[in-house]
Amino acid sequence: MPGRRLALISVTHKEGAPEFAKKLLELEFVDGIISTGGTADKLREAGIEVIDSETYTGMEQSPLLKTMHHLIYAALFYAGDDEDSAKMRETLSADQIPIVVGNFYDFKGEGPLEQSIPGMDCGGPTFVRVAAKMGLLNGSVAAVTSPGQYESICEVIDNCGKIPVEMIHNLAVKALEVLHAYDEPIIQYLRETVPSNPQFEI
Repeated sequence: MPGRRLALISVTHKEGAPEFAKKLLELEFVDGIISTGGTADKLREAGIEVIDSETYTGMEQSPLLKTMHHLIYAALFYAGDDEDSAKMRETLSADQIPIVVGNFYDFKGEGPLEQSIPGMDCGGPTFVRVAAKMGLLNGSVAAVTSPGQYESICEVIDNCGKIPVEMIHNLAVKALEVLHAYDEPIIQYLRETVPSNPQFEI
């Protein structure tokens, strides 16, 4: 049912994630948690009720499409409390996702393309980038990319009842730095692996 405030949590490195999710719920910052695969399992082990991404989207989960669905991105792009965002959520039957928690599976640039490219994360970097954009644009989404950020975020929510826009901006900048650092070894691997052919250089 649209109208909820939800957190999207999908992480490779899961330390601290159950405690963070539980605190977000206890502080009533969100009404529920959307999660995927191993992260959802880890949260459930900690006694947290989770909305599986495939349940949320109505799309059977595939290894390549865990979080990539218009209902999730509508809830991110239109997470703001302003009237225009609210109207778009109503039009799209979307919830709000004011916080995402994502870190990415490790890219191992070893061997041929068909061996390494499956390890290039797409879903996590995509929702983190959208969260960073909307955080910078209107302060509507917090992009959380490190377990080291969890405690400070919970403290400020406990004290302020929200995440101040200044912290959201800082989280967005850090998220973009994380994305840049994630892409660097992938690009270097491709430079070394993809054959150079002058005929097709652009």
